[in-house]
Amino acid sequence: MLRRSLILHRWLRNIALISLGLFVFSALTHPVMIWTGPQPAVMHPPSMLIQDLSLDRMQNIIAKQQLTGAQLVKVVPTQSGAAVQVTDQELQPRRYFNLETGSEMIDHDKQHAIWLARHYTQRNDNISNVEFITDFSDEYPWVNRLLPVYKISFDSSDGSTVFIHTETNALSSLGNHWKNTLQFIFRNLHTWSWLDSQSIVRIVLLTVMLVILVTVLITGVLQLLFLRSSGHTPAPRRIHRVVGWIMWLPLSALVLSGLFHLQFQQFAKNERGMRVSAPMQLTEIQLSTVFDIEKKLPPVNNMSLVEYEDTLLYRIGFSMKKDNQHLPESDEQKRIKRFNGIPSELASMYIDARTGMVARLQDKDMSIHLAKKFLGNDSVAVKSAELINNFSPEYDFRNKRLPVWKITTGDPEGHRVFVDPATAIIVDYLVPLARIESFSFSLLHKWDFLVPLMGRKMRDTLVVSLLLGFLMVALLGVAIARSKRGT
Repeated sequence: MLRRSLILHRWLRNIALISLGLFVFSALTHPVMIWTGPQPAVMHPPSMLIQDLSLDRMQNIIAKQQLTGAQLVKVVPTQSGAAVQVTDQELQPRRYFNLETGSEMIDHDKQHAIWLARHYTQRNDNISNVEFITDFSDEYPWVNRLLPVYKISFDSSDGSTVFIHTETNALSSLGNHWKNTLQFIFRNLHTWSWLDSQSIVRIVLLTVMLVILVTVLITGVLQLLFLRSSGHTPAPRRIHRVVGWIMWLPLSALVLSGLFHLQFQQFAKNERGMRVSAPMQLTEIQLSTVFDIEKKLPPVNNMSLVEYEDTLLYRIGFSMKKDNQHLPESDEQKRIKRFNGIPSELASMYIDARTGMVARLQDKDMSIHLAKKFLGNDSVAVKSAELINNFSPEYDFRNKRLPVWKITTGDPEGHRVFVDPATAIIVDYLVPLARIESFSFSLLHKWDFLVPLMGRKMRDTLVVSLLLGFLMVALLGVAIARSKRGT
């Protein structure tokens, strides 16, 4: 067995070296992209503190504009002040109505995206192009999660581009020539996206490369276990053995989790991603014009119309305290905030749109209701409902919404449904296999478990060092083999 493993190790080492070289080189671009790529000048979306709830104005707009149905109706900050934003269809531009006058702001979604792009970047450069995007692509991959978005291109020497999701007032992605180049290298050499149109060829080639790496690792470990070095062993071979002992476990974790991730992405049904609720029926509903609300309320930064068991409710979101919101921040502080997440509100209340009375409903109740409705099973048992204020391996920063509620079902599968009650949206959904893959990729491939211990920058430094160590042990092994043949 040992002899066979030696032969197999020697046969495959050159292919393994090429595969490892491609994966390591492309992997190095990722931390470089994170730590040298462009960062937003402002992390928070535009603020909106509403003293007058103006619920009667929202209702007047619904009646005056004869809105018969909508997926989302909410108040958002715009360049012209607070406005009612209406989503008729998920992949269509949003409509806007002036909260004061009730008149429609024609074709305002594009202008709103430009205003948000300038808000996040604090740039006054001319805009060279604005594109409305409804599909994911190499330039705007699925990991960004949000659609539709506007791609705002600035007329600047660095080729700055901003992707804006107007429904959430969110900065979805930020790029320039440098970041785009690194992203191109990563996607084409690490995930082989250039073969996306030939998915079977891509999956077969990548799988073969990873299996070869696993085989070389196993045969190498067998040699470490059963072939002992002696005082006469040449120094390069001793170094190869020592570094091999150090590197085999982390390299195995990276390769095996990468192989699992590859197979999951290709063959598992993708249940993840955002789902907007079915349209609310706004016709033939007598809405109240008197509201039983305390005059003194905490600052309000969110108002939306939602549906709960065929009842229309106004959801009022109260603002977080942001006394230090505008203090200068370093790029590293911004990156940490982006990965950790920033909750957008402190608390909420619901008002029945028909009676004007405060409803005995909480976000937890709304989230459980929406999760059951999404799963198509009103009788499903709920094991837990947890408010999520920070990103994690299960619910990472690419979702770009906080806070949300995590609803865990009590059935054997233990489904996870992440809900944004402010807009009645299912933000993400994890079936058991997807949860396993998410933890595998986060803990074994990205090593996120090290972040609480040493911070992101030190974690990335350690990973880069290990990647270079992998190449060192591989190159040393090939050099030893060649020197033996030379002698």
